[in-house]
Amino acid sequence: MACACAPWKRATSSWVEQHTIDCAIFAKRPFRGDWIPLRQDPLVVWLPADHPRAHDAAFPLRELEGVPFVETSPHQNTDTSQLLAAEGLHPDVRCTTTSSYTSYCMVEAGLGISINNKLMAQNWHGSVVELPFNPPRFVELGIAVPSLAHASLATQEFITCTKQTVNDLGL
Repeated sequence: MACACAPWKRATSSWVEQHTIDCAIFAKRPFRGDWIPLRQDPLVVWLPADHPRAHDAAFPLRELEGVPFVETSPHQNTDTSQLLAAEGLHPDVRCTTTSSYTSYCMVEAGLGISINNKLMAQNWHGSVVELPFNPPRFVELGIAVPSLAHASLATQEFITCTKQTVNDLGL
């Protein structure tokens, strides 16, 4: 069984469609196949600890316009790029990287703010403040398979175990 958990959603979804892999875990995107939802994950903003909004309950979505910004995986159709495009927002991209952890570290160093899924940094420890958006924004995480009806027993068991783990962990 081949499965992928990848930030490169465009490549991963085409791998599922082409039957290159048996399944993939990612944020929902249009693709040809079956989708098994796992959870709604909030999009959050990462702020340096000394940011003026660091003690707020939520970050106003509109305040992303023009702010110094650290972009993760530019030109990769990420959840962040989709959010910014949908809202017509244009932060001032100061740094880019392909690593969410590097983005987190750049935010900690005060190089700008960034956006990611809440689940991404749940076990990272640093002086980065994570706030939900106002209004809240979410992405649906799930498992993509070419065809659930034709999935191998190993793939079906993987899906069952993954759903149970997400449920047991309260994710």
